[in-house]
Order: sequence, then structure tokens, then C-alpha cells
Amino acid sequence: MDKDEAEELVHKKLDELGSQADGRQLAIALDCMPLAITQAAAYIQEKEPRCSIQQYLEELEQSRVSRTSLLRNKISVLDRDPEASNSIILTWQISFEHVYSTRKSAADLLSLMSFCDRLAIPESLIRADIEGADSASTVSDFEEDIVTLRNLSFISTTTNVETWEMHRLVQDATQLWLQDQGRLVEFFEQFVHRLYVSFPIGRFENWAVCHTLFPHAKCVMDHKPTKKGALLEWATVMHNSAWYALEQGSFTDAHTIGRCSMEVTQQQLGEGDETTLRSMSIVAEAYRMKGQWKGAEELEMKVMETRRTVLGAEHPDTLTSMANLASTFWNQGRWKEAEELFVKVVETSRTVLGAEHPDTLSSMANLASTFWNQGRWKEAEELEVKVMETRRTLLGVEHPSTLSSMANLASTFWKQGRWKEAEELQVKVMETSRTALGADHPDTLTSMANLASTFWKQGRWKEAEELQ
Repeated sequence: MDKDEAEELVHKKLDELGSQADGRQLAIALDCMPLAITQAAAYIQEKEPRCSIQQYLEELEQSRVSRTSLLRNKISVLDRDPEASNSIILTWQISFEHVYSTRKSAADLLSLMSFCDRLAIPESLIRADIEGADSASTVSDFEEDIVTLRNLSFISTTTNVETWEMHRLVQDATQLWLQDQGRLVEFFEQFVHRLYVSFPIGRFENWAVCHTLFPHAKCVMDHKPTKKGALLEWATVMHNSAWYALEQGSFTDAHTIGRCSMEVTQQQLGEGDETTLRSMSIVAEAYRMKGQWKGAEELEMKVMETRRTVLGAEHPDTLTSMANLASTFWNQGRWKEAEELFVKVVETSRTVLGAEHPDTLSSMANLASTFWNQGRWKEAEELEVKVMETRRTLLGVEHPSTLSSMANLASTFWKQGRWKEAEELQVKVMETSRTALGADHPDTLTSMANLASTFWKQGRWKEAEELQ
């Protein structure tokens, strides 16, 4: 921003609170940096009439002499962001120290927010619902903190009334201050705990919450806590994030994040601990979805054998690990090995869990797909119809598992040349997937390709081409 533009911004922000000469002097003193000007103007307005442009300039000059530690520490920020001038650090610190002395809870809130992904910071993640506190008072205090931070241009609103955003340099300056005060670890661990409490497992019913929190969980992926309790909470956040990434078809993210969780739990809890085994299963599934069969099989074999020893052959978690290993055999075309395991899982699940349990239905679907790949259409269809009808009743038509079973049955019809029956199901799957999962979800794209192939088989070239 040149001097004229910077001066215009000063007068736009401060209107008639100073002369044109004052405005130009402030713009120059702040290196014509828009963020620094915005912060300075917000501070002057907040303290007006007890603070004029000239008084702010005097305070700024005093700050250049007295506030030296942050300026020394900001070298690391400058290395990655050339916009982080001294003026931004100084205007930030003048405003922050005012908040810290007048409303410490707002300063603490900003400190916590500095660890978030800077866009779309959700209220649900940063608001502390203190046990035993008056709820109305807690909400009121939080709202006052938000107003304080907004008025001083530390944060701004988004199109969603329950989310906020921060400039990256505000985040950097806040973390520099925390580091200078020896409180960086304290607030980082608080943030990890908030994620631990807020981020659910990656099941379909939790997707909306996971979608909101996933970018914030990724922000802590490269920074592990040192204390064991916080480290294990961090590992849980990584596990749940990896689970969600798997469900969204983001297999590289799932593998990378899942390994973070697995390595920590292996080190802290040992390979025989169930928490570790769950993380290993997530990583194994990510390997499988990426076509890395050897890595998947090695982990799944370890998990299955450990669970069989510790939990017993009929435990639901043991059955899940058997099914996962069978799926890896299936993906390699090892049909007989896959079928042998799937049959055991189906029979045991029906007895232990019941015929309508989700795990039983999954194992039936997997066995059906093994029949399908061996050309045993009648056996496959019989199982697929049972699975589809049960899931439709229990889960609803929009659930991903229901859509998957509909697609599987349609594929069996397709293989037998039953085009109309296949088309009817494929249209339903595609339309529902677009609504429930999104147009770019891998399952939606697959459903479009499947329907296109059915059109193609019927000689309906134009309709097939429109979908491809």
C-alpha cells in the first residue's frame, strides 16, 4: 500500500479524529501496513477521547524502545512472511496489553484462538462451558470477550454468525507473545484438550461436526504435546480425524494423520493396547484404500492376532479385524482366503451380535462381494438383498452404507444383463449420493460412472457421455 492509500485508510477508519497531517504521520509510522493501521485505528476509537492520533504516535515511539523482546523473536515470522513488519508487532502489542490489563479473559480467548485454523473458527470449539458456572453468565462473558476482540480488530466475523476469522499475522504475534511469556505450551495444551472434547469419531452421524473441526485438528498435527496426558489426547484427536478423512475418501490425509496417532500410542501404551490397535486399524485401512496391500496386510494381521489372544475369537473387535484382513485378501483377488475369513465372521457375528447388527451386515456385504468376484451371482444377490433391505430400514436411504449396498446389488444385476433393474437402483444411488455426500465425493463419482456404463450397455450413447 502506498502512502496516499495508507493515509486514505487512516482517515476512513478515524474520520475526523485527527488532521490530515496526523493521518499521514500515522500511516508512515506504521510502514503503510493495512493491518497495523486497522489495529491502531481500532485502539484509538476504543479509547477515544482519551487517546488521539498524536497520543498513539507517542505510545508507539515509546513501544519501539521498551517492547523489544517480541521484535527480536519475530525473526522466525519474518522468515516465512515478509509482510510481518515491526509496525504490526508493535500495534498488536499495544492493543493486546490494553486488553490484557482491562479484560484478561478476552486476552486468554485470543491466545486460544491463535492455534486454530484462522478461517471459520467455531464458537463450539473456543467457548468454555465451565462446570458449575451460571450458564447465562458464561454466555454473557464470552460474548463480551468476542466484542472486545472484534472492536480492536483482532478478529472479524464471517458469513456464519457462530464463526470468526483472524489475520495470520495476528495469530503469529499472539503466539510470539505467548512464547515470550513462557505460556505457549499451556495454551497449546488447552487447545488440544478442546479438540479432544469436541472432535467425535468419524461416523456418518458426526460428519457435520467433524467437517467443522477437521481444519483445526490438522493445525496441531505437526506439533505434539510433551506431557503424557495431553499427548494421548492429541493422539485421540488424530485418530478421530483420520477416521473422518477415510470416510471422506481423503486416503492420503487418513494415512498421514493416522500414523501420527499410531506412533504415539505404540510408544506410550504399547502395541497390545486397544487404543493402539484402533489406530493401527485406521492406518491399515488407509493403506488398503491406497492399494498398498503389503502394508495393510502386515498391520491387519498384527491387530487380528493380538485381539484374538487378548479378547478372544468371538469378541466384536476381533471379528472386525478379521473382516479387515479378509478385505485386503479380497482386494488382491485372493478370493478363497477372503471367503474363508468372511464366512467365519458372518457366522460368528450372527450368533454373537445378531443378524441386524451393523457389523454383521457389513460382513454379509463383504461375503457377497467375494461371491460376486467368483461369478456366483445368485449367492451374491441373495445376501445383497438382505443387507440392502435391512440397512434401508435401520439406517435410512441416505446413509452411506445403504447407498453402498444398493450400488452392490445394482452391480450384480448389471453383471447378469438385467439393465433396467440395475439402472433403477443406480439412478437412486447417484441422486441420493449427490445430496447426502456431495457431488465431488468419490462414491458419488463412482455412482455416476456406474450409471454411465449401464446406459452404454443399452446403446444410449448420449446419456452415457453426459455422465462421463
